[in-house]
Amino acid sequence: YEMAHIWACPPVRGNSFVFWNHPQSQRTPSRDRLIAWYHHSLGRAIEAGVVTDVSSLYDHSFKRHAKPDASSAADRSLAPNLTVDHDETVMICPPILDGDL
Repeated sequence: YEMAHIWACPPVRGNSFVFWNHPQSQRTPSRDRLIAWYHHSLGRAIEAGVVTDVSSLYDHSFKRHAKPDASSAADRSLAPNLTVDHDETVMICPPILDGDL
């Protein structure tokens, strides 16, 4: 494989959308615990030579399109501005699913 995408978003307790039947005793990891597990696993894969590069979705797909002042984009008003030059706007990846931060 040349590329893989990992989405770290633990289900809400009671939701079993990957495997439909989880035992009641199975613990659901917190978001932070799940992300830490993926980071640890990817680190081991890099050490073993199985994985050669790891990057975030932002770094891979959006960073190259961001303007130098992209850090101030979050401070700008989100109100629509009809006079905005679309070539000057900053590409932002908004939360897509419930639970995205």
